[in-house]
Amino acid sequence: MSETFTIDTEIKKQDLWEATMGSGWESDPVINAFCTNVEYFGDTDWDKIGTFKLTYYNEDEEEREITLGIADLERGLRVCMDKHYRHVPCGGVIDTDFDNWDACVGALVIQVSIFGEEVYA
Repeated sequence: MSETFTIDTEIKKQDLWEATMGSGWESDPVINAFCTNVEYFGDTDWDKIGTFKLTYYNEDEEEREITLGIADLERGLRVCMDKHYRHVPCGGVIDTDFDNWDACVGALVIQVSIFGEEVYA
């Protein structure tokens, strides 16, 4: 018999968007170590789902651009939860209790949305 079990959770896309984009992630020192610019498209904002472009440095310190949207944040959250990531400096837990998210948790979800895993701690 398995010692673990899975619980499926339904998450509203709007809740994930607001928790991530409204977390103040742009001010997180870890994300500022590799992201140099963010540009929102159209009427996208912290409370309006849309797309945004990030300019960042990859692991080889080459400048890159990526456009992200809600599907990317969904994927990032899924990886964070599957790998039980916690943001080390503040101990922020990556879960679906969006009321407790802060800048470093939002930044980690975006980082994983870019790289597919936690690269910068």
